[in-house]
Amino acid sequence: MSFSLGQYPSEGIYLAGLAAACLIRLPFAAMYTNREEKHPLRQGLDSVILLFVLFGMFGGPALYFFSDIMSFADYRLPLMAQIFGSFVFIPGLWMLWRSHFDLGANWSPTIEKRRGHTLITEGIYSNIRHPMYTAHFLWGLAQCLLIENWIVGPSLLVSFGALYLNRVDKEEQLMLQVFGSEYQAYQRRTGRLLPKKTQEEELP
Repeated sequence: MSFSLGQYPSEGIYLAGLAAACLIRLPFAAMYTNREEKHPLRQGLDSVILLFVLFGMFGGPALYFFSDIMSFADYRLPLMAQIFGSFVFIPGLWMLWRSHFDLGANWSPTIEKRRGHTLITEGIYSNIRHPMYTAHFLWGLAQCLLIENWIVGPSLLVSFGALYLNRVDKEEQLMLQVFGSEYQAYQRRTGRLLPKKTQEEELP
C-alpha cells in the first residue's frame, strides 16, 4: 500500500496507539532488563509463539505501512468499524498501563519464579487476575479494525490468543505453587480476563 495519514486516518490512529503502547512498556522492560535475578521457566513452545506475537505487534504492521508486500490482502471497512476500533484501543491502552503500574517490579515478559515475588491483588488486579492479557486482546481487536488487511489485521489477535492459551494455565499453576491458599482465595473472588459478576461464581 501507499501510506497516507490523510487518506487512511484509521492507520494514523493505530500508529499513535502503537507508539503509546511502546512508551507504556518501555520503563518496565528496562526495569526487567536491569534486574539481576532472572529465573524464567523454560518453555520452548512459548518462545516460538512469542515470535509470532512480535510479528503481529511490529513486523506485520511495519510491512503493511512501509511496503506494498501485503497489499494483496487489503480490504476496506465501514467508517463505523474504524471508529469502534479507535475506541477499543483506548481501554486497552489504559489497562496495559494500569496493569504494568500495579505490578511494578513484579512484571516479567516470561513465566518466571523468583525470590521476592509478591502477589498483587490491589488496583486493577483486585477484580481481574490477568488484566494485561485483556489489554492485549483489546489491542488485537483494535488492530483488526484499524489495519485493514486480512493477514496483518488479525495477526496479533490470533498469535496472542495462542500465547494466552499456552501460558495462562501454567502461570496459574505456578502462582498456586508459590502462594498456595492465598492464590486459591484470590481465584475465587476474581475472573481471569473480566471481573466476576458475583463473588460466588465458580472459576472461569
